[in-house]
Amino acid sequence: MNRELLAVLLGATLTLAGCGSLVETLTPDLAPFEDDGGQKTWTGLDTRETLSVDVSHWTAEITDAEVRCLRDAGFDHMVVGSQNTRLAEQQLQWALDGGMTVDVYVYVFWDTDVAAQVDDALDLLDAYGGGRLWLDLEEDPAGRSASEIVDLSDEALAACGSRECGIYTARWWWDPATDRSEAFADVPLWYAYYDEIPSLDTWEDQAFGGWSEPDAKQYVERYRCDLNVDENVMIALGEPGERTQPVSAGSGEPPAPRNLYPDDDVQIWTEDVRLLVNEIEGVSSYEFEVEYWSSGAWRRYYTWSTIEGSRSFSPVYEDVVYRWRARAHDGSEVGAWSRPARFEYFSASDWPDEDTEPEEEPEPEPEEEPEPEPEEEP
Repeated sequence: MNRELLAVLLGATLTLAGCGSLVETLTPDLAPFEDDGGQKTWTGLDTRETLSVDVSHWTAEITDAEVRCLRDAGFDHMVVGSQNTRLAEQQLQWALDGGMTVDVYVYVFWDTDVAAQVDDALDLLDAYGGGRLWLDLEEDPAGRSASEIVDLSDEALAACGSRECGIYTARWWWDPATDRSEAFADVPLWYAYYDEIPSLDTWEDQAFGGWSEPDAKQYVERYRCDLNVDENVMIALGEPGERTQPVSAGSGEPPAPRNLYPDDDVQIWTEDVRLLVNEIEGVSSYEFEVEYWSSGAWRRYYTWSTIEGSRSFSPVYEDVVYRWRARAHDGSEVGAWSRPARFEYFSASDWPDEDTEPEEEPEPEPEEEPEPEPEEEP
């Protein structure tokens, strides 16, 4: 969600949003929907009215504990912004792992090839089996006429081909930017109106653009499950999957954490890095150990302890490869280290020759008993 673009919408704040679902990829010979008296019916796909959240690069990585928290709060659908591909891939994967359905939204810039922006977002959507692509139309027209904005929007929609695309916007932007155009009244609409009412039944008093009804409404922005998200009510495609449950520590030594992220030499260009592992039920804390590659060797960077299965930090050294691992504590027992994971921070020029395991910390040497003090002579 683009937090830099805020506007007043009838006394409420509007921000970028999203919503989504998990369905089979639509093939070119399958019509996306049929119009049944103004009510869109998605061909061959089940729909449901549900609550969703939208996230973006401003949200950063999400954890499985946060996904479970969202599911507990009644949100089973997530729309992910395509602004930062690495973060979007992480958010999509972890939402899917948590049983949520997903969509993707693309923030459309007018000074860049709009069809290319849509193509890139569709690639992301297809890679994760998502449902709809939403075209987020709220960028400042920057002197472009209403007819130019309508033409560019039409070009972006045309780039969707037979794929299902919708428009995300708000009346405050749509009316002046498009001169109240009704050219896209048959396109699915996701609109922003921050009345804090999670219902599509308010449309009659909020209508614009010639749409007879919306498919989604963004009704509030708030912190939910420690994430700054927009909340939405929407008609989503498909059904949510099984909810993931945390691994149980059981008795004895806690298991080694898994699902490490970042990993696989992913390249990180953001200032902060968030290390993630799966949550283990019953442990009291986690330990994160980080090293960096320099002059042909892995060198200790830092070790943190935290009660959560995540740790954020801002690396001091840029253009290097980092590797890290984690282990769990349950108060009395210390678990085994996880396998090492690696990531590239900015653009590394020096790479390790082989991925050797980190050296185990040496056992502390026992303290020597002090020499007894000589007794003083009487």
